[in-house]
Amino acid sequence: MSSFNKNASLYFLESQFSKITSDASFTTVTAMLNAPYTANTTVNSVYIDASGNYDNIVAFLDSKVNSAAGMNILLTLDDGTVIYDSTKGADNTILKYGAKSINENHNGRPEILNAVLSSSGVGTARRFSSSSKAWLQYYAVRLGHAAQENMGTLRLSVKELI
Repeated sequence: MSSFNKNASLYFLESQFSKITSDASFTTVTAMLNAPYTANTTVNSVYIDASGNYDNIVAFLDSKVNSAAGMNILLTLDDGTVIYDSTKGADNTILKYGAKSINENHNGRPEILNAVLSSSGVGTARRFSSSSKAWLQYYAVRLGHAAQENMGTLRLSVKELI
């Protein structure tokens, strides 16, 4: 059984998050979540669908998944609706997104809840994943300056690092 090193896992996830958000294409992703910004998910859904940019979000995030290190990426809207989940592969489609069936709502997950509500906009957790049947370290960051300006959450996760 491997020992868990929280600091190594968090450092890895923080560095991966920095790489993702520093990519110029990431501003396109946040712009799609923000324009036209409203608390009504339907408007965001229509905007992403009508703009034809859903596939661009998927392609961008797919390119950032570090599968060699076992890292996964999840992107949610402000209401917890999952836009993208790297563990779902071909199930990341505009139809499944529109039906809210890529994955269940994630706003109740500890790391996402902490990211949304904390002043830092960052939430972390180490917990057992029932889908991957392993202990994972989660690192979530609110997209928006404050809980009242939440556009969604970007969450990274990785299996235990030694």
